[in-house]
Amino acid sequence: MLTFFTLILGFIPLIWGANVLVNGCTSLVKNSKVSNWTIGLTVVAFGTSTPEISVNLFASFQADNFITMDNVLGSNIFNIAIILGFIFFISPFAIKSEALKLETIFAFLGAIVLLVVSKDRFFNNSATNEISRSEGILMLIFFFVFFLILLNTVKIAPKNDSEQSDFSKPKSISYIIMGLILLISGGQLIVYSTQNFVEYFNVTERIVALIIISAGTSLPELVTAYIASRKGTPELIMGNIVGSNIFNIFFVLGISSIIRDVGVWKSINLDMIIHLIISSLLFVFIFTNNRLFQKINGGLLIVLYLAYVYYLLFIM
Repeated sequence: MLTFFTLILGFIPLIWGANVLVNGCTSLVKNSKVSNWTIGLTVVAFGTSTPEISVNLFASFQADNFITMDNVLGSNIFNIAIILGFIFFISPFAIKSEALKLETIFAFLGAIVLLVVSKDRFFNNSATNEISRSEGILMLIFFFVFFLILLNTVKIAPKNDSEQSDFSKPKSISYIIMGLILLISGGQLIVYSTQNFVEYFNVTERIVALIIISAGTSLPELVTAYIASRKGTPELIMGNIVGSNIFNIFFVLGISSIIRDVGVWKSINLDMIIHLIISSLLFVFIFTNNRLFQKINGGLLIVLYLAYVYYLLFIM
């Protein structure tokens, strides 16, 4: 019970740190008078991915490849199937944002790129399936290209000329530092607790990473999505979540593989296929601008995720 409690406890500084970091960064960026849309698609999307970054960095340094890969895959699957499925089902809306459509295309391409860089043996029988340092650098280049294109897309949005920063500049910086400290503490505690959890409860590390850690690190996105749906701004939060998925693949896995080559085992194939399927479904849903269709498929995404979890727990 102590091991389980320690694992759950690790999410408190992790999520709190992400929230504090986002507040500090948002306040600091507001001084530059950029638009709320730009802040949402950049600072907030980055901030909600900081739990995955923190966990993956510690996992990479400890050569824990199951946590490294399945935390990203599990978080991305959870983000689309549960969070976006929830938004589609509860609050279907017309898709008008070109930036969101662009993000959806990159998220779909990200799922394909991840599958390609993970299958070295498909191209060379003597190779080992892994994401190497050179592939990690390539993924980071993809990320920065996407980021520059995205900024060019949203730069025409009106600026916040009348909006003041939430905090003074020194206070914003102190929030950023505090958020980073909390994220580091939470990430280290989760990775350490996962290893004990696997040992004491006789479950696979893959299951813990795919279900518990990935859902836990996606809590900021889930809470933000709920608040956004209540406020009637689902399109912006969808941009944040899809952007977070892109960030997870190209940046988080890119950085992780630069630190240490990320091995890819046969058991991860199912997770990558599920990830590709739901990314493909999201692509179809975004470009099929029909609210009734969205509501039906929001329910479909949720059912698919529950079936996937059932398979992992009781059939695999």
